[in-house]
Amino acid sequence: MKIPPQSKIVIGWDVRGWMSNEQAVAVLALSGDSIEWLGYCERFKFPLSKPFSLSSLLTPAFDSHLLPGVLECTEIVIAIDAPLAFSSGFCALVNGRPQPNSPPKSEIYNPLAYRACERWIRDQFNKKPLSASFDKLGNNASLAISFASSLKHERFSLVPQEGTRSSRSIIEVYPGLTKIGMARKHPAIPPLAQEIPAEMEPNTDIYDAAICALLGAIYLGWGRELAIPDLVQPIDGIDKAEGWIYCLPPDYTRSFCMGREE
Repeated sequence: MKIPPQSKIVIGWDVRGWMSNEQAVAVLALSGDSIEWLGYCERFKFPLSKPFSLSSLLTPAFDSHLLPGVLECTEIVIAIDAPLAFSSGFCALVNGRPQPNSPPKSEIYNPLAYRACERWIRDQFNKKPLSASFDKLGNNASLAISFASSLKHERFSLVPQEGTRSSRSIIEVYPGLTKIGMARKHPAIPPLAQEIPAEMEPNTDIYDAAICALLGAIYLGWGRELAIPDLVQPIDGIDKAEGWIYCLPPDYTRSFCMGREE
């Protein structure tokens, strides 16, 4: 297999915890409107005592002969299924700055637990994400944030925290928002499901990693010829230091769920 000329590389990563051997990664090459899956790995563990790098995420996915070509690609997006920031309220708390001293009207409005983008997801999709600071997701989030920080020396930027899109971008995505019924066991909506290799089955980490990769491809403009809309950009007034969950428009996703019986 050869990487098509002028390809853009998209990496989808379904994150597990620091010591987990069940990380899942899927890698595709995007050339115009054409997608070619370069490889994937449904279970791997990062090498102990070795610095994080782009190579450490890619190596489990395919044969080593492909690695140099991918590493040399000019445009790369890593789409990660894990929070890439903690809430500003939580960060202020751990740094000793005063915080609200009375309970919020509901859990989702607790600034120590949830980011503005997560409240937006709850309001738009009627689906409440896990809290990176209050739930076990903190294990995954801290790994993803540390990994993203380590890739700065390889010219990667965290979007939107570190500005607008760059040639090497890292974005946060949420595969569950693209599924019919939005539960882990459900398949992706048809425009995405038809692009996922048949050996990847719903309700698996590698399936979610493939969805992450496809969302990264949409972020780069793939799908417009297929009438797949662009991902929703950060809303006005949001604190970009808290990050953003890049997703398809809620109305578009819901259009595939009409009349579905659970």
